[in-house]
Amino acid sequence: DGKQFMDMMSGNGPTTDASGKFVVGKIPAGKGQIHVAPKDATMNRLATRDYTAVAGQRIDLGTMKIVPPRDGASGTYGFFPMVTGEALMVGDVKDDMPAARAGLVEGDKIISIDGRPVSELTADVGKQLLMPGAVPVGTRVALTLERAGQPVNAAIIAVEF
Repeated sequence: DGKQFMDMMSGNGPTTDASGKFVVGKIPAGKGQIHVAPKDATMNRLATRDYTAVAGQRIDLGTMKIVPPRDGASGTYGFFPMVTGEALMVGDVKDDMPAARAGLVEGDKIISIDGRPVSELTADVGKQLLMPGAVPVGTRVALTLERAGQPVNAAIIAVEF
């Protein structure tokens, strides 16, 4: 409702307890999304989860993995990650940037990020971790890619965006 929205926008939305759990009350029946945001930057989404609620139902959305906001100068790996279905793919690769120098090719499927399978992270969280501007300059990432059915490993260091 309007009050809940205003509470959220002013940093007074639901917060976690000591164990990291939180409860959002009075959600109307139907489909929606919940967004996790830091208190000091309510428009910065750290995590998003879709839900469908039935009147009178209590929903447990489980564990939500968050992508912490970057700390430091804005960096880029030199490619744009994109989600295709459930897969995280390498999109536009910029010439003379770290991704191109590491051998990434548009259309590569990203299988893991720093040893964490994308299937566990989800493609959306993986995309947030790799987006230009989301990583600080100097951040190193190790990717395992799939190209033509074969694994390819690449290490990339973010440069100034």
